[in-house]
Amino acid sequence: MRLGGLASTIAARCGGRAIPAPDLHLTLAFVGAWPIAAEPRLIDAMRTLAGPNGRTPAPAVEMSRLGSFGRGLVWIAPGADAPWLTDAGADLRETLLAAGIAFDPKPFRPHMTLVRKAHGAAWRDLAPPAQVVGGWTFALGRSIPVTGKPRYRWLRHHHVIGRS
Repeated sequence: MRLGGLASTIAARCGGRAIPAPDLHLTLAFVGAWPIAAEPRLIDAMRTLAGPNGRTPAPAVEMSRLGSFGRGLVWIAPGADAPWLTDAGADLRETLLAAGIAFDPKPFRPHMTLVRKAHGAAWRDLAPPAQVVGGWTFALGRSIPVTGKPRYRWLRHHHVIGRS
């Protein structure tokens, strides 16, 4: 079962809104709303992750642990430590701080949101096979309101910084 299929399965069991497969992402730092004119500052901060040649080693990660932050958000996370993800999150946060860019200061917990607004915990009965996620792309994403579902779309491709 792929991650998009897993999201659909969880939403079918628990209600809520499955994140469409093309919109699945792992957020290293959430900076909130920024005016388009200020995006170059964010792009410069992200370039530190991509390294001087625009590429960064980004090994595949086995995502196998389901969980929830409550409030109906169901996620999948690495089943084992993924040090490069932790390091990338810490590096980006340090760079954002140095650049005076505010971000959500909650501790970084690598995860990919699968479903929003799920009801109940029927997802706990699932034992999905581990999903190996690779080919990571570091990108500045923007959610924009749209009518209908999904309410927000993740636009990953508008500033691609580096690819493994």
